[in-house]
Amino acid sequence: TYFTSDDGLPSDSVRCFAEDEKGNVYVGTSDKICRFNTDDTIQILDVNITFAKAMEVYQDMLIIVDNKGGIHAVNCSTQAEIDNSKTKDKFYYCLASTSKGLIAGTETGELFIADISEHTVSVKEQIDIPGNQISAVFEDSRKRLWVALNSDFGYIDSNGTYHKMHYDGFDSSIVSFHEDYQGNIWVASSHYGVMKLSESTFVNLF
Repeated sequence: TYFTSDDGLPSDSVRCFAEDEKGNVYVGTSDKICRFNTDDTIQILDVNITFAKAMEVYQDMLIIVDNKGGIHAVNCSTQAEIDNSKTKDKFYYCLASTSKGLIAGTETGELFIADISEHTVSVKEQIDIPGNQISAVFEDSRKRLWVALNSDFGYIDSNGTYHKMHYDGFDSSIVSFHEDYQGNIWVASSHYGVMKLSESTFVNLF
């Protein structure tokens, strides 16, 4: 089954998805944001946000990054937009829902751990990464935060230390991370294809 603007989509240009706990799927288009209910009926959200490029559902809130780098929070139940004044003056690129909270990456190499409280998006912690634009962030099963920058990528361990990774021929344009059932980390690049990182079963005793 496929859906187009003829079926009620705000636009045929779709950039991102998110799903809430009830099974509703939110679709970010180059125009408005809409929601596919569990019966596949389409409902356009009545909020003043266009061109969503990243979305996450967090604490019954739909968190959205638009193409102007703004971050927004919309109540999934009432569709009321939440005040985001405490997260302004930054250009955001990506989102991830993690055990630490909601994480947003900026164009200047900062990770903001945000929370939703008293109808406001607030920043509770900031992590600075050496480099610039953060294009992707991902938490694996060992609670490591994988971070993609313009020219490299790496991970932050449980102690908060950043470990830079470098592989010749695969060191830029990282757009996504994924962990499979064996704990391997898959890294996708918009220029170099895909790479699988597997940890060695051997340990250096010295």
